[in-house]
Amino acid sequence: MKFTGSIMITCVKATELIEKRQIQSLTLGERFKLRLHNSMCVACRAYQRQSKTIEKAISRWMHITNNTTHHLSQEKKDKIIEELKKL
Repeated sequence: MKFTGSIMITCVKATELIEKRQIQSLTLGERFKLRLHNSMCVACRAYQRQSKTIEKAISRWMHITNNTTHHLSQEKKDKIIEELKKL
C-alpha cells in the first residue's frame, strides 16, 4: 500500500506539475507520476490541454505585441486618472 501512495498523486499535485512543466523540466519521477495520473484522470488531461492552449495563445500574443508599439492617447490617460481619483 505504501508503494501506491508514493506513486499516486492528487489532482492538485498534477496541476502543479503541469504548470511547473511550462517553466522548467520535470524530473523523471515527476514525469512518470504525472503520466500515470493523467492516464486515469480525464479532468487533469483536459486541464493539461487547456493549459497548453493558453500558453500557445499567450506566446503568439507576446510575439505579435513585441513587434508593435501601443500607446494610449492623452485623452484616454486623463480619463483613467480621473476614474482612479474617484476611488
